[in-house]
Amino acid sequence: TPPPDLDFPEDAKLAKRNLEHGQELFNTGKFQEAQFFIRKSLFKAPGNATAVKLLPWAYFYERRFDKALTAFRNARAQLEWDPEPVIGMAWSYLAMQYFEKAFDAFDAAEKLSANPKNAILGKGLANLLMEKYDPAKNELRKIYSPTEVDSLINFWDQWKEKNPGMPMAIVSFDTISPSLFTLPTDRPRYESMQFGLTGIAKAKIPGQLWAPPDYYGDRSLAPSELDQAWDYFKIGDYKNSLSAFKNLPQTSIDGMNGLGWSYLHSGDIISAEEVFNEIIETWPNFVGAKEGLIQAHKALMEKAAQGQILYDSKNYEAAQKVFDKLSMDYPNWSHPHSMLGLTHLEQNNYDMAGKELMHALEHNPKDQTAIEGMKRLHSVSVPKIIIAGQAVENKNYKLSARLYWEYISSLGSSANLTPTLIKAYSGLGWSQMGKGHYLQAAEKFQKILTADGYRQDSIKGLGLANFHLGNYPLAVEFLSETYAQDPDQSDIYYPLYFSLLKSSPPLEAEAYLQEESIKFPRRASAYLVLGWLYHENQKPDLGLEYFLKSISLDPEIALTPKFKKLLDREKYGWQVINRLSWAYYHRNIHDTSMTLFNWVLQSHPKSSLAMAGKGYTLFKLGRLSEAESFLRQSLARNPYPVAVREMVDQKNSIAMLEITTSPRTLLGRILILQEKYEEALEQFRKEEAQNPGRAQALAGMGWSYLHLNRLAEARVSFNEAIRLQPTNYLSHKGLREVKRQIAAEKLPQQSSIPPIAGFTEDEPPVNNLRVIGE
Repeated sequence: TPPPDLDFPEDAKLAKRNLEHGQELFNTGKFQEAQFFIRKSLFKAPGNATAVKLLPWAYFYERRFDKALTAFRNARAQLEWDPEPVIGMAWSYLAMQYFEKAFDAFDAAEKLSANPKNAILGKGLANLLMEKYDPAKNELRKIYSPTEVDSLINFWDQWKEKNPGMPMAIVSFDTISPSLFTLPTDRPRYESMQFGLTGIAKAKIPGQLWAPPDYYGDRSLAPSELDQAWDYFKIGDYKNSLSAFKNLPQTSIDGMNGLGWSYLHSGDIISAEEVFNEIIETWPNFVGAKEGLIQAHKALMEKAAQGQILYDSKNYEAAQKVFDKLSMDYPNWSHPHSMLGLTHLEQNNYDMAGKELMHALEHNPKDQTAIEGMKRLHSVSVPKIIIAGQAVENKNYKLSARLYWEYISSLGSSANLTPTLIKAYSGLGWSQMGKGHYLQAAEKFQKILTADGYRQDSIKGLGLANFHLGNYPLAVEFLSETYAQDPDQSDIYYPLYFSLLKSSPPLEAEAYLQEESIKFPRRASAYLVLGWLYHENQKPDLGLEYFLKSISLDPEIALTPKFKKLLDREKYGWQVINRLSWAYYHRNIHDTSMTLFNWVLQSHPKSSLAMAGKGYTLFKLGRLSEAESFLRQSLARNPYPVAVREMVDQKNSIAMLEITTSPRTLLGRILILQEKYEEALEQFRKEEAQNPGRAQALAGMGWSYLHLNRLAEARVSFNEAIRLQPTNYLSHKGLREVKRQIAAEKLPQQSSIPPIAGFTEDEPPVNNLRVIGE
């Protein structure tokens, strides 16, 4: 008879949903609630291995060891191949003081397990509890060094002396109480605490809901990889342990915990803190992460000790310098910001105090120093204005508008315009601008137009509000005054120019804009509005030229809905978008460039340049197979591709270097990354035949020859590439490798080529790009 979860698909879905919810509750330490949902899951899918294994651990961590033992026995009966239920039975026996049965169960688990460390530890502890010290030491020496064994025995004896007749707890979820699952010799890994703390694994057998997770969760990771990383950590080789943990997929508690501790001992305290916090979000009871956070906080506070001494001695300026540096070194740490807030408070600088205290609370809402500082600030300043100002800076206009309005309303409509109230009206106006409520914003700016110190701010607000409302003559009036006071306000260029275009005769607008483009030749807004002017006055070709000019200076300025709608109607509008796509690629904004290249290919699917551009973008995104496909399509459409100029940074060149590439050289590079060296060589040869003396083709030929072990030809190619581009670091690197290989052939021991040398993703070949024609 097939299992129930194969008969009824709806039952299978419900079982999976209940199990997922039960596992979330289990991870967060809500074991009683977790049992309810796991049992519901088993009612619909009684043969599910994950639920069968998880239920007894929920009983175990709730310290209901008798029910845990029964559930482990059931799991053992269903999963004869799995050592974990046997280990669970052994720990349950140990907790219930059945030491001999526990020893036998651990012994059976050791024989079943591929990684028997936990079973060996259990055998050693069972012997200790039976006061069989010599057999205990013999077992413990299998997994610990002699020093660690002695340390553990001393810890055991001291604990027994302090707690005569009292058994040590099996598991503890705090960092103070000792337990068998959190022994000092296992700090900070605590492998025993990780039973049950696994993600739901994917099905490996057709019809099975989930695959039974192994000891290491759903990562399919060989124990030796994790153990090797932890071995590096154990001997104090934190550099190698950090590298090893970084190279492991961070989806298990064990790997993440190791990464956090390696960061901590390598001095990267903030990264360690982030990892430990991430662990605690999912597994809040895991002691390893809790201890890591305590150590990280302690290390950070030691760095802040000097500033605290200066603050306590009332040397606030010196303390401020210390905390300023700490806030820059550790931007996500709340404490320097909270202390900066206090130093500003002591110096009566309330605005800065509020800003720093808000920064601190954003990073850590529970920062008591910041909370106390905010209470002090509230007693001497207006808290809502400060918080609202911070919200405006963060573009949280909904919050800032509410806070400003609450403050204004609290004073009543007849209140005098005090400086604080004027500031509130100004802030409310800009908040409403941010929300798109331009008419209400204009009312607020008008109200404070004559207030001291706020005229220019109000005039600018009125100008922008009228621009968005379509009141172009008024917008020109206000924005012209703002522009005259300060011509370097980039956010008013386009509104001013466009309002002038809409409210002035064409010849007058043209003369003004042409004069602006001469005075400020790098100002894209003037060219964009000139493009509008010529387009609306029956000169579409001239308008298109100005559009392209504005795009070349600032691609983002042209991405208005009106501009895109115009290009949809234009016969050659797709060419403008193509240029724009490359411009975004040039700025490394690859998601946008991909979207625009797709738009071009939808309307003009035969554009070889758009195909090439999409290939270049996909390569930057690491999607090599897709990039190869589009580059091949581009070359099939146009076998004589355009030249693409790229800038190489000093990481990959001796100095800043401009190189010339093409879809064919990029295709060759991808083929080398895919270890298709013969095909790559063919592409580079074609490029060299079409464009003799192109250094990138010669360098590519050099790398291809090198990987094909054609060393003499590789040396010739690299030498010629270096002659053409002497500052290209990668060509020098290739030539050195060729010489090393040639020398190695003359020695008894042979050496191999490093994999895909010079074309790895950690050495990106380009930073910038621009296209020359099509």
